[in-house]
Amino acid sequence: NGYGIFLNISGNLTIGENSKLNSDTYGYTGGVYEENGNGPGAGYGENNIGGGGAGYGGHGGGSVSGCAAGGVTYGNYYRPLDLGSGGGAGWIAGGKGGGLIKIYTGGQFNLEGNISVNGQDGFSDQAGGGGGSGGSIYIVTSSFAGSGYLVSNGGGGKGSTSGGAGGGGRIAVIYKEEVDWDYSHNLTIVGQSCIQSNSQNGTSYFLHYTLNISLNISQNPAPYNSTIVLSGRANMSEGTNVSSWPLTIKLNDVQYYLNTTENRLVPYNTGTLPTTNETGHYILNFTTPLESGDYNITLTTSYEGLHG
Repeated sequence: NGYGIFLNISGNLTIGENSKLNSDTYGYTGGVYEENGNGPGAGYGENNIGGGGAGYGGHGGGSVSGCAAGGVTYGNYYRPLDLGSGGGAGWIAGGKGGGLIKIYTGGQFNLEGNISVNGQDGFSDQAGGGGGSGGSIYIVTSSFAGSGYLVSNGGGGKGSTSGGAGGGGRIAVIYKEEVDWDYSHNLTIVGQSCIQSNSQNGTSYFLHYTLNISLNISQNPAPYNSTIVLSGRANMSEGTNVSSWPLTIKLNDVQYYLNTTENRLVPYNTGTLPTTNETGHYILNFTTPLESGDYNITLTTSYEGLHG
């Protein structure tokens, strides 16, 4: 059940104004002849009436008769990697869910075209199928710009005794630099049924995650071989998992690594980066330099830690 598109690009990525990237209807399949759909948020099938719409970011709508329930929500809003679920069947099949598009770029992502993971409409008859739910768009990039659209709509319910509409999917964009993009261009909307059912819009989430700390060590701050402790917390948006995030530490552009035996940062490659703990906090110990002078300590999170 279902397919995804995965792009891992070390440099910049541009999707042009007249270009489209879609995984529409590539999620879980809908039910056939009164069967439930497939997937964690599948809509319910029912005899002689329309099927229920599937859920994902928002719950699916029940059939117009109210006898076939819509599907539930699932997954998470800050790292959506699930496929959309299939709608339940009446006499006729329910729609497929939307697929997954995951994009990772080391440089700038410029979106002028459209990216979509829409659910499919239910198939039409007197007792039509419920709509599939929208799928997932997950983008991790250094910077994000453009005037294009991100779309994860649920499919519509069909039939004179209408199936329920599919719920919207999930969209998340994680970026390091400031963004130059119109936030109104991300859409996670429910599908339409002949009579509007009680399906829900999906979720959209944008996180600016850079964590930079600069500390100047002036002339003779402490005797050589003293210990400096740098501590803090990667305080990201509520619900984001910040445990075990890798941290890149540089002192005057020289990268430091963790000596696990001494629990101390050292200026040579030990193969181990320091990380945040299970609550997102960090405590970093390093030794003052031999020579006096002005030193700059820079701490950044590594956004590869979000890429998966």
